[in-house]
Amino acid sequence: MTNFKNIVLWFCLNSIVIFLFEFALFYQLTPEVINRSFTHKLVFTELFATLEWMVLIPAIHIGSNFLSVIQITLASFIYSTIGQLGANYYILNQPVELDDYVGILIIFIGILVSTFKVIG
Repeated sequence: MTNFKNIVLWFCLNSIVIFLFEFALFYQLTPEVINRSFTHKLVFTELFATLEWMVLIPAIHIGSNFLSVIQITLASFIYSTIGQLGANYYILNQPVELDDYVGILIIFIGILVSTFKVIG
């Protein structure tokens, strides 16, 4: 049961990380912020980067109890991809194109090659 709780907590923490990442990214693209000073953008970006790491570090620590390093990397990639595709579709109202899927597939193949040491 403890392992199940860790998996649920890990999933929730990763979801918070993706939310913080996407919010910080798209906040900078809003019309109200585009013309703000560099200092304002830097402070806000660093605030959300710090919050993101404050959640990400425990997520990695919890995930290391039941995943290997490469599995955590792969899971992080999958979370980021789902978050980005969701943000494109629901926040930016942009369709997810074939190019997006091809790019994801290329990165995924690279991770698999690295995981299984296919080349050497």
